[in-house]
Amino acid sequence: MVAHVLAAMSDDHQAVLEATRKQIASYGRLPFYASMFADADFPVGPDGTMSDELVNSLVISGTPEAIAARFGELLSSGLDELLVLPVAVKDAASERTQLARLIGQL
Repeated sequence: MVAHVLAAMSDDHQAVLEATRKQIASYGRLPFYASMFADADFPVGPDGTMSDELVNSLVISGTPEAIAARFGELLSSGLDELLVLPVAVKDAASERTQLARLIGQL
């Protein structure tokens, strides 16, 4: 089983919310995703706006150690693979490199 996860290499919660919301803004406007989010008790607004709670449930963020721990929990829960989509918060190249190193150490 594969899980698609968003990952932001930052512990600035507000910046993570803003960057994630910007990156996935179109999801809430797509009927398939809007229905899936509503089924999971995260209804989107009429214009596709996603709540902070929904965005928080979709992104893993924090220190490299916190992100690695969460990835480990997910993999230990029975998932075979994680499809990780980086969320750039401040420095996309640096954050992508850090995330790649973290994934390589799992």
